[in-house]
Amino acid sequence: MTAEEQNSYFGVAGSAAGGVVGIGGSVVIATLRSNVTATVSSGVSITAGGNVTVRARTTEDSFGIAVAGAAGAVTISGQIVIIDSDAAQTAQIVSGAVIPHAGGTVGVDAFADREVGTLALGIGLGAAAVGVAIGISTITGDTRALIGNVTIGGASPSGGLRVSADARLRAPVQVYSVQGGILASVLGAGATSTISGRTEAEFAGTAILSGAAAIEARGRYTSDSRTIGIGTGLVSAGANVVSADISRITTALVTGAATLTAGGAISVAADTRAAASTNVINASGGFAAFSAASSIAEVSGRTTAIVLGRILGSGRSPSRPSRRTGRMPRRRSSASADSCRPAV
Repeated sequence: MTAEEQNSYFGVAGSAAGGVVGIGGSVVIATLRSNVTATVSSGVSITAGGNVTVRARTTEDSFGIAVAGAAGAVTISGQIVIIDSDAAQTAQIVSGAVIPHAGGTVGVDAFADREVGTLALGIGLGAAAVGVAIGISTITGDTRALIGNVTIGGASPSGGLRVSADARLRAPVQVYSVQGGILASVLGAGATSTISGRTEAEFAGTAILSGAAAIEARGRYTSDSRTIGIGTGLVSAGANVVSADISRITTALVTGAATLTAGGAISVAADTRAAASTNVINASGGFAAFSAASSIAEVSGRTTAIVLGRILGSGRSPSRPSRRTGRMPRRRSSASADSCRPAV
C-alpha cells in the first residue's frame, strides 16, 4: 500500500520603474499544504507469503523569486518573498488490525524529500535610493511511521519488522539589495529560514519474528540564510537581519505497551544531521555611513531513541555480530553565523 505526492511550486514576481520618482515593488507569497496518509485500519487482518508494506512519501521542490528595479531622481524599491510549506506524511497500521503471518518483512515507511527556497533581489539608482528586500522560507509538517496495538506473527512468526521515518529537508534563502544614491541611500535586507515539526518512528504492538526488527528515525535538515546589502551616497545607511533555525524533533520509540520477540537483531535508532547557517554582508559607503547587522543560527530540536516495552528475545545480525539489541540516538548539529558590515 502506497500513498505518494510529488509537489512543486515556482513563483516569480518582477517590476521595473523609472522617472523623476521611480517606485518598484514585487511580492510573492505562497502558503502550501499537503497531507499524505497510508493507513491499515482497525479490524483489518492481513496474511501474506511475502512482504507487507505501508508507505507514505512526499517529494517537494518549491521556489519563489521577487525582483524589482527602480531608477530616477528618487527611487523606492521593495521585494518580498514568503513561502510557508506544511506537508505531513503518515504511514500507519492502527490499533485493532492484525497480521497473523507475513513470510517477509512487515514494513511501515514514511519518507519526505523537500526543498523550499526563496530569492529576493532589488536594485535602485538615483540621487536618493531607498530599498527593502525580505525572503522567508518555512518548512514544517510531521513525518511519522506508526504501528499501534497490532499483533504481528500471532499464528506463526513473521519474517521481520521495519518501522522507518526518514525526512530530508532544505530551506535556502538568498536576499540581495543594492542601492546606489548620489546624495543618500537607505537599505534593509532580511532573510529567515525555519525548519520545524517531527520525524517519528513508533511501535506499540506485539511482534513475534523469525528475523530482525528495526524501529528507526532519520533526519537530514539544512537551514541556510544569506544576505548582501550595498549602499552608496554622501549619506548611506544599511541594516541586515538574518536568521536560520532548526527545531525539528527526531524520535524512535518502542512504547511501554510493546512486546518484541525476534530471531534476529533488534535495532531502535534515531539519527540526525542538522546544519543551520547564516551569512551577512552589509556595506555602506559615503561621507557619513552607517551599517548594522544581526545574524543568528540556532539548532534546538532533540534526537531520542527510547525503549519502554519488553524485549523477550533477539538474535544476532550477520552484519552487526556484536550487537543484540541496540538503542542508539545520534545527532550531529552545527550552527554558524557570519557577519561582515564595513562602513566607509
